[in-house]
Amino acid sequence: LTLSRKNFAGQVPEPGPLSASEQELQAAFVEGINRVRELVRGFQPHRALEQVIQLSSLVNKYIDDHKPWKLAKDPEQRVLLGTVLYTALDCARLLIGLLHPVMPDKMEQARIQLGVGEQPLEESRLIPGLLEAGTVLPEPEPLFPKIQAVAATPEAPPAPKSAQPAPPDEPAPAEAEPIGVETFGQIQLKVGVIQACEPVKKSDRLLVSQIDLGEAKPRQIVSGVAPFYTPEQMVGKRVIVVSNLKPVKLRGTLSEGMVLAADHGEQVTLLEAPEGVPPGSRVR
Repeated sequence: LTLSRKNFAGQVPEPGPLSASEQELQAAFVEGINRVRELVRGFQPHRALEQVIQLSSLVNKYIDDHKPWKLAKDPEQRVLLGTVLYTALDCARLLIGLLHPVMPDKMEQARIQLGVGEQPLEESRLIPGLLEAGTVLPEPEPLFPKIQAVAATPEAPPAPKSAQPAPPDEPAPAEAEPIGVETFGQIQLKVGVIQACEPVKKSDRLLVSQIDLGEAKPRQIVSGVAPFYTPEQMVGKRVIVVSNLKPVKLRGTLSEGMVLAADHGEQVTLLEAPEGVPPGSRVR
């Protein structure tokens, strides 16, 4: 929304010719939406929601692959930028429609920010490509603002259970104190290639990956990126790993390091090393 407002006069951009990646994404949505219908009619709403999350992950990957924030810096890529942003916004429209029965209030806010009105999307319009170019986009606001931790005082009552610190696999954000270069030098960052990945049992946020760090055997590392990447999307990625963390268990699964990722708004993106850098290379 922000990129579209900034680069296309506050409106949904006009898309250019659709490439194979846009056509494949639209085809995946057509198939996925039909699958959601089947699962809902089969009284399997939990599996229907899993399908919606998978579609969302496809859009995240599409955005990550095309990097519209970089396209916006190149005037010669304006047509492609418009196509990428239109495609992402149109997919968001479909996801909002699919999630309305589960999160009606939040999806109403999302529809308003997308400029498509307050009323829920009719089922007949759950089709890719129906978002109207030129639709005015209001200034966006986070649908799920981050809760900022407040320091406890002696007079403050105990925090309710729901406000207690997040479990180990969901660390709460905090401002870091400045450190010296000596402290930073103790952190070992290495390039790793993900060879295999699968979900962590009994967790909808965690994936466990086998990562080649140029060692005798792969490292097993748990990452909280399941809402943003499927296991299949993880395989083959060249990631940056904190390699000298003490091993810990997350939800009963051993983790021997940490994969670095960038948190921007509601999105989390893995930090990737350039092609050609061999596994085990130090990052300085």
